[in-house]
Amino acid sequence: MSPESVIDGTDVTGNEGELTSHFMSDWGAEPIYTNYEVSVTNPENKSIGLGKYTVYLVSGRTIQGSNFSTRKRYSDFEWLRSSLVLQFPGVFIPPIPRKKKVGRFEKEFIECRRRGLEEFLRRVFNRDYLANSDLVRTWLNRGESGMESLKREEANRPLFDIVTQYFNSFDSVLIDIQSSSSNRRSNNRFSVPNIDVSVISQFSQCLESHFSILEQLCGYLSTISSTGNKGFNALRELSPLLSSLVSNEQQYISTNSSLYVNLSSRLDLSPVFQHLISILSVSPQKNYDILQSSLTRELNDTECMLEAVQTLEKLQGLLLINPSQKVDDNNEDNSNVSESLASIRSTNTTLSASSTLGSVVSSAAKGIVNGFSLFSSKSRESSFSSDGNLSKLDRYKEDQSALRTLLAAGRVVLVIHEMPHFFSGKIQVFNNIIIEFVKKQMNIAYSESEFWNKIYSKLQTLPQYNSINTHDNNINSYNNNNNNNNNNNYDYSTQNNQWANESYNY
Repeated sequence: MSPESVIDGTDVTGNEGELTSHFMSDWGAEPIYTNYEVSVTNPENKSIGLGKYTVYLVSGRTIQGSNFSTRKRYSDFEWLRSSLVLQFPGVFIPPIPRKKKVGRFEKEFIECRRRGLEEFLRRVFNRDYLANSDLVRTWLNRGESGMESLKREEANRPLFDIVTQYFNSFDSVLIDIQSSSSNRRSNNRFSVPNIDVSVISQFSQCLESHFSILEQLCGYLSTISSTGNKGFNALRELSPLLSSLVSNEQQYISTNSSLYVNLSSRLDLSPVFQHLISILSVSPQKNYDILQSSLTRELNDTECMLEAVQTLEKLQGLLLINPSQKVDDNNEDNSNVSESLASIRSTNTTLSASSTLGSVVSSAAKGIVNGFSLFSSKSRESSFSSDGNLSKLDRYKEDQSALRTLLAAGRVVLVIHEMPHFFSGKIQVFNNIIIEFVKKQMNIAYSESEFWNKIYSKLQTLPQYNSINTHDNNINSYNNNNNNNNNNNYDYSTQNNQWANESYNY
């Protein structure tokens, strides 16, 4: 089972064939928090046999100041993200652009994907615990030819290393919660405090509802934005057609002037709509694309946060001793768990990498990275064929202790670190976006209002306006104004457009 397939049930990579155009807008994007440089550039299409794929140049400078430059394809990013999900259970891992089978080599899609992959790496670098992980550091320095060997190395990585990395990454979180715990064990490196995990279920339910609401919002905002684009494109066609309408009519009347004595000519509004287009071109979607971009990002992040919770649930599934026995949600037996893992650590330092215990831990890590299939019968039998010191039950208990500690730590990190930050960050981004959205709406409304006021003032200076004959006084009463501009006849004294040569720059 591949790392990618472990999350098939949660649809992490999304619906294939869908183009995430929101990556083309920076609204709602996460700012840069740390000192680093990363870019994804120079997409290049390659062929292998009958297949075809695109590679990107990934380059930059790490937080520590180390330069890197390598070529990666989309599947390399996909593998990296899937591996991070498995090695950091309970932790939010940023999304990557969704898959697409048709049109993968279209210029617009490649650029959209490039920007999305670059955004993914920026967000990884924003999180020190991800950027400093062995997996990310090694990935950044492996070229195309080295990816298969990296996958093999990670598949055989000792489970102890993964657990140790997790504790090192979240030392501050685990130490802070332990310092306020009466059950603190300062002499145990892998001690995990007891917490109320019932809030995780509530958080998961909230995320599911949140995702459903966001999905509907994004759908409606997409419709509004696309409708705005269609309306703007239609508006651009009005100016030349209105001009043609007037010129065609005037040409006929001029050749038959004896039939049309003192006939009013039609106002040519083509220059008016040309200037209106220049105003509306600032945002053909009336800025609703800003909301769409921001909320689509939040939608994808919510899906990834749900994935982090579900990864913990799958990890708990590995710890079923039998179908009827589950891991204690309150982790009351953490002392035995931590002591077991501490024992593994002590033993691991005295044994070589090829030792029996090293082989056991390695097989456990392989199970995690290959899709949480650790305890399938075939993998268990093949893993222990060379071991003559420990019984299968002892190995099983050691693996269970390590995985149990990883699960307990993941729950603490989720509750203490991830859950509070997730919604607080989203609320702050949304509120900032709304302020900008309202400002932009006000600017467009003011520009349009000022424009039409000046057009109307100009209209009042025309001779035709002063000879208005009102046919329906009820309309004037209904509108509660003195402008008799409804259902009027205009008697022009000239056949020329009165404002065609004037400029309106607002």
